[in-house]
Amino acid sequence: MSYFEWQMQRSGEKHKFKIEFINKNNFFGGIWGANSNGTTWVTIVTQVANEKTAEIHNSGDNKHRQPIIIRRENQDAWLDLKLNT
Repeated sequence: MSYFEWQMQRSGEKHKFKIEFINKNNFFGGIWGANSNGTTWVTIVTQVANEKTAEIHNSGDNKHRQPIIIRRENQDAWLDLKLNT
């Protein structure tokens, strides 16, 4: 699993970083729903960035944030409707 973050350089240009996880059993925390027209929407939930990601994701309206990563041992609880309602 991986995702990309952009870092604003002093020159004003952006540099793309690929953040890749060693443990491929993790996944992004997210929410989804259905629209009245039959399409589906999905949103990846974010949190305050750790030190390394905050340094990379350093500009814009949502700076210093990163996706929530759900570890394998927490996946069943994340998906359990009884716990999420």
